[in-house]
Amino acid sequence: MLIGLYTLLIVGLVIVDQWIKHAIVASLALGATHSVIPNVLSLTYLRNDGAAWSMLAGQQWFFYIISIAALAVLIWFFVRFRHNWHYEVGIAL
Repeated sequence: MLIGLYTLLIVGLVIVDQWIKHAIVASLALGATHSVIPNVLSLTYLRNDGAAWSMLAGQQWFFYIISIAALAVLIWFFVRFRHNWHYEVGIAL
């Protein structure tokens, strides 16, 4: 039962993340900033085709492989520690 709740949490967070990204792309010009909470939180539309500091820019195949490997490890941990809710919440988030 709890695995279903955590799966729902994961799917919900991914949907919210993708919705926010779509809203930013649809409403802001590249490089523009929108203040959500003045002096606390602002959103800026930037593009980065690589990792940190644009390392490996244009090497998307590398990021696909790393993402699939990381997802496999997370699923393994999720199944392995399914009886410990502390681990389940941490992995789900």
